[in-house]
Amino acid sequence: MDKLPGWRTRTGSFLANNANQSSTAKNNFQMRMYEIIGELGEHGFDSALFSEIQDFQKTIALIPTSVKETGEGVPELFMILMGLAQRYLRGNLLLDDGSSEGTVIEIKEEKGLGKILGVIIYNGILKASDTLIIGAQPEPIVTRVRSLLRPKPLDQIRDPRQQFDSVQIVGAAAGLKVVAPATPFDAKGLLKAAIRDDDPVTFLEHKKTYRLVKGNIPEEEYTVPIGKADVKIQGKDITLITYGLMLHHCIEAARSLKAENVEVEVIDLRTLRPIDQDTVIRSVMKTGKALIVHEDTLALGIGAEISAILAEHVFDSLDAPIRRLAGPEVPAMPFSPTLESQFMINTSDIVEALKELSEY
Repeated sequence: MDKLPGWRTRTGSFLANNANQSSTAKNNFQMRMYEIIGELGEHGFDSALFSEIQDFQKTIALIPTSVKETGEGVPELFMILMGLAQRYLRGNLLLDDGSSEGTVIEIKEEKGLGKILGVIIYNGILKASDTLIIGAQPEPIVTRVRSLLRPKPLDQIRDPRQQFDSVQIVGAAAGLKVVAPATPFDAKGLLKAAIRDDDPVTFLEHKKTYRLVKGNIPEEEYTVPIGKADVKIQGKDITLITYGLMLHHCIEAARSLKAENVEVEVIDLRTLRPIDQDTVIRSVMKTGKALIVHEDTLALGIGAEISAILAEHVFDSLDAPIRRLAGPEVPAMPFSPTLESQFMINTSDIVEALKELSEY
């Protein structure tokens, strides 16, 4: 509709806007519709304006939209797509015995909050080959990158990427804010903050935390500020920096070392971009040692960025080299359950790394 002469595009419904157009604009629109219907007819396709169609299985629905300007017609587009999916694809969209795979896009319009775009990827979280595109909209859009965990016994075949967490591409996208909650409390608070933020925010959820991590969520209104890390455990000997699922392994490791008189300060980043540099720097200046833990590969991971920040700002305060504990340099999660257990970082790995650092 952006290129139609005389057409005054507005936000919202095409049908409502169509009624308020001038006679000239309406005539131009009808002429354009006849041209499109004729062109499709030459190739053997029946088509019509979406509001005039009775059987969507036999007729191509033409939905006029304004992509560049106001988004006019987009509500009708999504309503038709969701209606068709529910009517004709319901059996394919329902979860069955765990063998189904696919991508579901859910769009919600929350009054006073803007648009929420939810992406559910059954077969894994973002990987290095994925591309994230955020379009300009009148209201802020939150892209919620989400992987559903449907647990299976270890002896069953699984997607090789099912438990692999990679944020390299998302974190490197200029202009994006990236959050990664590790607890139910932070998940709700950060999601509300992301929705209300004026900038695009990518919301990363680790699928394994869905069933593994439990927590109370207050019924009253609250938000968790974007860009603010959380010190989960106070300590004076080593700073342990992490996010997401690894936070819970790090807390276990820190409590284990406390029995050996090693006090570990555990920091949950919560926001991966922008990183809360003040909290991280303040902690490492106090302890003099830092261990960064994440599932992503060591090279080009979030640990490299944090290491650079510490090297620039607290080099003279370090009592030991900055240490990183990350996933091995392999393309993806191993297919074999035995190799998967070797791939994933666990509490024992973190304890061992902390002990080595404490003895330096």
